[in-house]
Amino acid sequence: MMESFRTGKHQFDVQAKITLSCGETIALWSSRDALIIKVLTGIIQERLKPFLLKTCYHLKGHGGLKGAVRNVMKQLPKYKFFCKTDVHSYYDSIDHYALLMNLHDYIVDQTIIGYVWQFLNRCVEWGGLYQDVQKGIPRGCSLSPLLGAFYLLELDQKMEKLDVKYFRYMDDILILAPTRWKLRKAIRVLNQTFNELSLVQHPDKTMVGRTKRGFDFLGYHFEPEVLSVADKTIERFIERIVRLYEQGADSVRIGQYVLNWLRWVQADAV
Repeated sequence: MMESFRTGKHQFDVQAKITLSCGETIALWSSRDALIIKVLTGIIQERLKPFLLKTCYHLKGHGGLKGAVRNVMKQLPKYKFFCKTDVHSYYDSIDHYALLMNLHDYIVDQTIIGYVWQFLNRCVEWGGLYQDVQKGIPRGCSLSPLLGAFYLLELDQKMEKLDVKYFRYMDDILILAPTRWKLRKAIRVLNQTFNELSLVQHPDKTMVGRTKRGFDFLGYHFEPEVLSVADKTIERFIERIVRLYEQGADSVRIGQYVLNWLRWVQADAV
């Protein structure tokens, strides 16, 4: 199998779509393809590592969610204005051609590029029907978070040149600025880059204002010198408990979920 991979002859199988007990539908790779994707992820990660910026917090070694939260709190008192947004259906919106064209600038190995093209232009089977996927990247595999980080690399690079503080966790974006003018300039760059990549901001998750009035980001509510769990995070926590109960989960399972959630909340983010 690895010899086939090295020579560029490996062909990805059709993905099988299944519905989980919770009602969520996912598409699965074969065990052979999953192994190839893991190897492919390692190769691409090493080649992109020098270029992916630390402001993309969801990548391994970049601080993660807690690291982003800590740094936002550290920087918040220095800035008066903010813009936060995310992409509507980010994974499903990624354009295959745009992604491959950008990837060509960083990876010259055509065998690797060919495998990424196969990975993107996959075929999915569900109930005997076959669908060729022509837009978006698959969920639930190691390569997707890396490609998701790379797709917005141009935005990361542009923001690094502006006099603002920029944070990104996949497609969740926060910009802190010292003045309205500098925030407006950053927003123009954001909108222009989104348009070039055919991405749409989520209208319900886009907000601009003064930092002193507070805002939600990555499940937390931020105010200068005050950090708390966002109301929506608590609402989702309660909804999850209700769903577990309706699905017949026993008190041990529900109690473990509550304990894990409290540990996550209590993990000091400041």
